[in-house]
Amino acid sequence: MKRRDFLRYTAAGVAGSMFGQSTYLAADGLDKNICIIYLRGGLDGLYSFPLHSGDAFTELANRRPNIHVQPINIMIPSAIANATQRVGLHRNWKRLVDHVGNNIRIITKCGALPFGENPNKSHFECQKISLSGNLNLAAAKGLVGQAHNYHGLRLFNTIGIGGNPEEELDSPSILNLAGFGEYVRLGQTGNNYACTEYNKTLTATNNMLHARDVMSQLDSLDGNEKFSTLFRNAKNAMKSSLSDVQSKINTVSSTGDYRRYDDADVPQSVGHAGNLLRDAFKYFAAPSLGVQTRICQLSVGGWDTHEFQINALATGLQNLAGGLRGFVEDCQAAGIWNKTAVLIVTEFGRTVNENGGQGTDHGFANFHMALSGAFSGKVIGDSFTVNDWGNTQHYFPTISYLSTVNDLFKWAGLPLDNLIQTPFTAPSIGLFS
Repeated sequence: MKRRDFLRYTAAGVAGSMFGQSTYLAADGLDKNICIIYLRGGLDGLYSFPLHSGDAFTELANRRPNIHVQPINIMIPSAIANATQRVGLHRNWKRLVDHVGNNIRIITKCGALPFGENPNKSHFECQKISLSGNLNLAAAKGLVGQAHNYHGLRLFNTIGIGGNPEEELDSPSILNLAGFGEYVRLGQTGNNYACTEYNKTLTATNNMLHARDVMSQLDSLDGNEKFSTLFRNAKNAMKSSLSDVQSKINTVSSTGDYRRYDDADVPQSVGHAGNLLRDAFKYFAAPSLGVQTRICQLSVGGWDTHEFQINALATGLQNLAGGLRGFVEDCQAAGIWNKTAVLIVTEFGRTVNENGGQGTDHGFANFHMALSGAFSGKVIGDSFTVNDWGNTQHYFPTISYLSTVNDLFKWAGLPLDNLIQTPFTAPSIGLFS
């Protein structure tokens, strides 16, 4: 964000109500809700959405003798029972599948296209959705942040604190598009990194903050003599608005069951994932209170399973499924499930072969998963054959991750076509058809 833009945005924010009609809100009438769940560390798609039959299934079992998913642990919702791709969902998704299994769409072989067999290309390309993997890049430079800016959503309502040397403000603690309003970014906090210019430490994770921590971070900016009067006024106005938003969000009732159940049917907490998804629901359900959030992006870690993958994914997937079950139940009760879509993406793929630690290493292609009351379940993408495993450790993408994200935003009336730069393209994959 340039200094002149910062002054324009903050001046508008200070002068007007946070919840009033804004000159930056071009998407009048926007009523679709988007929730993107970004899994940091590379979910193993072949384990989470396993093949259930065929020659490729048999060969994959040979490649993964210790972590292969047995048919008894594979769930196949009726909507995808006859899919030629022969994939299902690991029973760790059971809490979600039991409730809305026929509203789940699985997208196979997603990655960066054009594909040049460069590990660092497909490996981390999907970070561009949010840029949550790089402390030096602002959230505004991710596709979601760019869409937010390009379509003129309420910029003053979006706030995060980050130390970004690329920004041109008096302070590196700048307004990244990462907080409240049409686009809210919910993630873990606790990682400290230094703002070198002022030699102070801000608590943040990958240039984003959980909404509940924003006000304390704003307080930490006091006492810096380099802050302009305008910035101080803007900070105070933001703090007041944020407090107002949070008090309103806290009044939204949530009755969903954000839990997982163990083998003895005893309920267990799903922790961080459940808290984030409950917050996302509350933002979506609060327009009558003057809170106009339509895009939530959640960040959940713990998916880099180089060893003991079965145990790690049992916990991770069951927690995520339990959190999603509560989220869907809440959206259904509020009457917004048919205009809400969830997209689960991950940072990179994982190898076909297991490694020596009963896990998998970093790979290229992966799976995406979408769920919504707006569509019935199906599998999108190419089938797997024995040739996919080849003589390498990898299988390769045939669907651009940009196509999945672009289809999602087009459904919501916020296409990304003009934001996708050459040589990348994003032809529709019919995510909502």
